[in-house]
Amino acid sequence: MSRRLRVLSFLLLLFVQVLLAVALSWTGARILETAHSARARALGMGLLGCGAFWSAGIALLLALRPSRTWIRECSSKLWLAFSSATFTFVLGSEVALRHFAAEDRDGNLVLWSRLIYPLRLPVASVEELVLRFELAGERSKLIYDSELGWAPRPGYRAGVRAFDDEGIRVSAVAPSTAISRALELPCIALFGDSYTEGYGLPLEDSWGEFLARELAAAGTPVRVRNLGVQGYGMDQALLRWRKSGAALEARVVAFGLQLENCERNVNILRPLYTLREACYISEPFSKPRFVVEGDALRVVNQPCMPPQAVPQILRAMETWELLPYEEHYDAADGASTLLDLSMLWRFGRSVRTSWGRYTHEPTEAQLELARAIIDEFARDVRRSGASFVVVYLPTRLGLERLALGRESRAEPWLAKLAEEHRCVNPQLAMLEAAREGGLRSLFLEDGHYAARGHRVVGTALAEELRRGGL
Repeated sequence: MSRRLRVLSFLLLLFVQVLLAVALSWTGARILETAHSARARALGMGLLGCGAFWSAGIALLLALRPSRTWIRECSSKLWLAFSSATFTFVLGSEVALRHFAAEDRDGNLVLWSRLIYPLRLPVASVEELVLRFELAGERSKLIYDSELGWAPRPGYRAGVRAFDDEGIRVSAVAPSTAISRALELPCIALFGDSYTEGYGLPLEDSWGEFLARELAAAGTPVRVRNLGVQGYGMDQALLRWRKSGAALEARVVAFGLQLENCERNVNILRPLYTLREACYISEPFSKPRFVVEGDALRVVNQPCMPPQAVPQILRAMETWELLPYEEHYDAADGASTLLDLSMLWRFGRSVRTSWGRYTHEPTEAQLELARAIIDEFARDVRRSGASFVVVYLPTRLGLERLALGRESRAEPWLAKLAEEHRCVNPQLAMLEAAREGGLRSLFLEDGHYAARGHRVVGTALAEELRRGGL
């Protein structure tokens, strides 16, 4: 081998090693950026550490400033060492990824809380869920609702969750007489998703109940009615207000704004959203969604198709008349090439796709739709004579970014929203509370608020209502 060829081969090997080190570090950083579980964060940290170690080795080699004579003498050994390392890395990754990947009924692979592309539509999984939903009967916690998609089962009680005959969350331990004694008090009605409902906790630990206790301690007792429902988008919160809210004769209507729901607003088939967002199918329902037409909102998929119709739609997605309104379906996600025979390639494709799509950073179009829904919600509430308040509910990921000085692109949108609507933003209060115990003390493992996080939100809203009045 000529002297020049040896030098070139050394530089080529060095370049390949740099690419591998950068790929490991980039993949680890992207997994950490979108991690929703401790297991995923551990994987991201491991890959980032391996990439850093590999990079340090390359930097050490360069720091030694190898001479051309040394390169000529050791080029064969370097070639063997680097190529062996590369081959071992690729082969070991293929074996490990195939071993740890779990396969669902539709053939979709999930690895460390991450869906592996290409995707298959979850027809079999939804059919199984529909069957389980039918067999559960009166024991199911959710029911099909033609106007809302789904709703809590009236009278449902299990564990810490309980709902009254109207499907409104109530205490699982307090006697019903406690509610009847509070009927004469001013009513505050809460609407939103699981962050408002207080998912995973007793009702007493939700921000609505902390609000009630704070106001009562200040000499203004109120009756709080919690109409938050797990999985709801902003559109469903507005529609639930129209269906059930007016009868409450609330003095204040508080809307829990969770920006992840900007993505739910552009979803119709719930299984498509949960599969790509959480890697599993949680409910077999569809939901209504709003479309902006001029200065008005038009609702599509209402009445909502029953769960039994969802598998048939999934089987014939390309011919579905509402497909243009379903933004959580992309035919390209199911396309495969010869490169997809490699699990390592598929894993890299999945990291790249999910990082670009599912960072809970809403697009401009999604923010525009969210704003139209909130404005419509506010107009409806004010026509009823009640006061409308937006309560921003930051996620753990959003607070981590804010603590690092990385402002969300939705921050200007939130600031403009606060100029036109009464808003409560507890971000700074939550970061202040995190100084003692860290952000972990404010959140459950699944990302929902712990009791301490709910307390911060409830206290912030109570301060706003005391300052501005009910």
